[in-house]
Amino acid sequence: MWQQQWSDRCFSGSAVTRGGLVFIGRNDGRLTALDKSTGEKLWEFHTGTGAGIHGAPTVFEHEGVQYVAAFAGGSIYASGVPGDSVWLFSLNGTIPSAPAPSAEPQTQRAAPGSSAMPAGTADLERRRALFGRVCAACHGETGLGGEGNGAPLNKSLTTAEVFSIVTLGRNAMPAFGSALSAEERRDVSGFVADALFE
Repeated sequence: MWQQQWSDRCFSGSAVTRGGLVFIGRNDGRLTALDKSTGEKLWEFHTGTGAGIHGAPTVFEHEGVQYVAAFAGGSIYASGVPGDSVWLFSLNGTIPSAPAPSAEPQTQRAAPGSSAMPAGTADLERRRALFGRVCAACHGETGLGGEGNGAPLNKSLTTAEVFSIVTLGRNAMPAFGSALSAEERRDVSGFVADALFE
C-alpha cells in the first residue's frame, strides 16, 4: 500500500495496533507513529538518546488502557551518543519530547590505539560463539549472507585484514572498535579467516 525510505538504516522492528497505528523506532532516538493505511506520520517523540531505538516497540493493554513501550539505547550495530532509557506511553500521556542530544553522533572509528591486534587466540568454540552473537545476524551462520543484508564474507582475507574491517567498519558495516574488546575482535577475525569456511 505504501513504503517509506529513510537515509539512515533502521534496526528496529515495528508494532501495529488494531486502531491502525504503526510504531517504529529510529536510529536517532525517535519513536514514530504512522497511519497504517497511508504511511502518514501522526506522532513523533524524541527519547533524548542518539543511540537509537533498535528493538521493536511493544503495545499492550493494562486495566483497559493501551500502552506503547520502547527501549532507547545502545547497540553494537550502530554508533551514536550513548544513553539507555525505557519509555512508556499512553493516549492519556502529556509528556513533552526529551531534547535531542547536543553531542554529534560518534563516527564509526575505533578509539586511539585500539587498531593493533593483540597476540594469542581463543579456542574454536569461543570464537564460533562470538561470531554467532555478533556477526551471524547480518552475515548468516555460514558467512554467506543473512537477514541483516550483510555481504557474504570473503574467505581469502587474512586475520589482520578482517580485524581491520571489524575494528574500523567498511561500507554499510558498522565499526566494532569501541563495542568489542581487542581480544574479541581478534578472535572473531581469526574465526572468519581461518575456521568459518572449513
